[in-house]
Amino acid sequence: MYTCRTGQIVRFTSNNNFIPMWNMPGIPIDNMCSSFSAMGSAVVLPLKPSSNYAFEVAIFGGGTQGKGMDCKGVCNAPAAKTVFRMRMPKASEALKGNWPKDWVWSGNQKYEEMPFPRVFADAVLLPNGKIVVLNGAQRGVPGGHIDGGSTAKEGAFTAIQYDPEAPVGQRITMLATSGIHRYYHSNALLLPSGDIWVAGSEQADCVDTCASGGKAPPDQEYRAELLQLPYAFNPNRPAITAISSHTVSYGGKLKITFDTFGKGFINRVSVIPPGANTHSLNMMQRCVFLKITARNKDNERPRWVEVVMPSKNDRVLNPGPYMLWVVDGDVPAKEARWITLKN
Repeated sequence: MYTCRTGQIVRFTSNNNFIPMWNMPGIPIDNMCSSFSAMGSAVVLPLKPSSNYAFEVAIFGGGTQGKGMDCKGVCNAPAAKTVFRMRMPKASEALKGNWPKDWVWSGNQKYEEMPFPRVFADAVLLPNGKIVVLNGAQRGVPGGHIDGGSTAKEGAFTAIQYDPEAPVGQRITMLATSGIHRYYHSNALLLPSGDIWVAGSEQADCVDTCASGGKAPPDQEYRAELLQLPYAFNPNRPAITAISSHTVSYGGKLKITFDTFGKGFINRVSVIPPGANTHSLNMMQRCVFLKITARNKDNERPRWVEVVMPSKNDRVLNPGPYMLWVVDGDVPAKEARWITLKN
């Protein structure tokens, strides 16, 4: 769920009326928005049993909605470089109307800043709980062309990694730079290898001459890329060798057998569903850490841990397939194992 300047969430009725439902904090920057058609990207931050699966959302980038702008305006409109975070209430509190009153403060302001602005962004959760933000442009307006379509220019070519657990000011790390711009209808998905598959984009840089109406020439991008994170080059990544079952129920237990290398120690186990990404939002995306209930001694072989799935009442996982990961520090397994959560 995104909010714009007013922060109001409304319901669209069958007779074409808007009914206000809740008032959320609006974005405190004039004319900035993160929802379509001003696409930033958002993720639910990793859900952890140690915090009783406290729910927090992060929103990366966005831009203006292009209202009142001419062809030059929608082509050159600056994107946002902001990172907003909001802690969400439990369902019982939300039903009482106890919704958030403000954004999470970062130092002396209500947001953090990325190294450069980004609209048409994609955000991908990693199995270690970090987030990769990539794709997009530094200027433009999705859906902003005066005759429809979108405008973009100045590609945001460099991916960044965001660590939600690090201190403010130390959360962002620069990653690889692509030579391909990824604008409207670009995509990014996590693979079982822990790499990120990147593809798509359908327009060239927009032209700010009114003779063309600011319209971006078509430029269908058929090349795909693989973004490998720093852990991809770590020779000591753990390897899952067996799991006790490929299906598990809510509250059920799994035993995971694995190999570690060097002084490896599995301190976390996470699950991530397959992706369903479009228009800068992966609607299936979440990373849930599982509670470790037992493990063998460090000097015993083979190594194993036992984990328990969240209960149905925890409301953090839907039934369906998930990639299962063991994590050594910040280094996930070489390959995820697929499991199915049964209802």
